[in-house]
Amino acid sequence: MIQLIEKGVYHLKEMGDASKLLTLDIYNGKSDYVWERDKDIRIRSAGQHGGRVFCTLAAGKYRLYQVKDEPGLASQLHLELLVGEGIWQGFLLPEGLPGDLEAKPMIPVEETITRNFVSVLLPTY
Repeated sequence: MIQLIEKGVYHLKEMGDASKLLTLDIYNGKSDYVWERDKDIRIRSAGQHGGRVFCTLAAGKYRLYQVKDEPGLASQLHLELLVGEGIWQGFLLPEGLPGDLEAKPMIPVEETITRNFVSVLLPTY
């Protein structure tokens, strides 16, 4: 079973201190997560970050799925970010989205649930 939980728009920004901020317009509001990278990727709730935005790294659509008992897919929460040209980047959220002051793993994966097929018309000569 694949259940679409939420879809919307995301922004990934670099802050003045070089940290990354992932914003999801989730549940009719905005949720901010600090995107941490050490050995692995982890996200934690940013609350009211109030930091200075240095630049926007990416923006686009996102989809959040709950997967259970599907062949070839992990039975857990999947976050997919549209990164451009019909390409989606998938992440597993084995512990779900973080709440206040907790960090949770975000595992990049090649498999995606969302499929976008882009028709490209080449000029004829």
